[in-house]
Amino acid sequence: MRKLHLLSAGIYFSLFAGISSCANRSASDKEIINEMNNTLTTFNQQIHNSSRSIIISMDEKKLDPTTSRQVERWYPKAVRIASIADSYYDYLDSLKKMEILTADESLALFNKMKHFETDILETDESFKMNFAGPGYTVFFSDTSKIAAAMFHKKFFDNAGKDAKDAYLTKLQSSIRNLENKIISVCEIQTFISRHDFPLYNPILYQNSSNLKKGETLEIIAAIGAFSKPAMPKITINGSHIPLNEAGYSSYQQKVPAIPGNYEIPVKIKYLDQDGKENIIEKNINYTVAKDCNQ
Repeated sequence: MRKLHLLSAGIYFSLFAGISSCANRSASDKEIINEMNNTLTTFNQQIHNSSRSIIISMDEKKLDPTTSRQVERWYPKAVRIASIADSYYDYLDSLKKMEILTADESLALFNKMKHFETDILETDESFKMNFAGPGYTVFFSDTSKIAAAMFHKKFFDNAGKDAKDAYLTKLQSSIRNLENKIISVCEIQTFISRHDFPLYNPILYQNSSNLKKGETLEIIAAIGAFSKPAMPKITINGSHIPLNEAGYSSYQQKVPAIPGNYEIPVKIKYLDQDGKENIIEKNINYTVAKDCNQ
């Protein structure tokens, strides 16, 4: 549906360019321009609503532990992009309140809009690689003084308020389209491919099950391939043991001096591929052997 909107906008303003360039426009021409302006305004609002829905969806992902880390990086960028777009959009709305635009006012508009893409693309370095270049230029690929002068002559010189407002709406459409594209890219960065999410199984390791008094018992507990994305929380012998840099918990203790059989409780909480919390509880059993000299 969004592609249909953009195609329609392109058709409308190919027609608009021809009509607005005429010195004497008929009443029917004005009606056509006003209809195109109203239709494109509706398109702009739909695209705007789409962008806001994406941002709301990203905000909700903050509560999902499987995506919260990605959202922490990309959600602020999406909000920043929306704020920049709103600022430029409101600026164009303010120009619609004027009956005409003078050459100086057109130059100010030209200079301001040519910075829009720069402001948006500087939000993240990856945007410059994916959206910069002639193929993505939204406004003016030629920013020379001659181009600025031609900009006024082509769109605002001898243009009525209806034609002026319609072209400003066209610029607003370009703003909303680029905003939506980049916010959509931000959202994509918060997705997790389940094919990339490992299948988790608990792993418990102890260095020995038969020890002599004074020897050290070591226990290693983890999920699957020692993976941190499952966000395991490991408790050994009643104490929370944080993960180390390798992604597993290591516990050590001196075994009792009294020979006998002992056990240490281990509890592991982790998230599966669907983000559901699982709990596994096991006991590590070991024996303290008698000292032959006793």
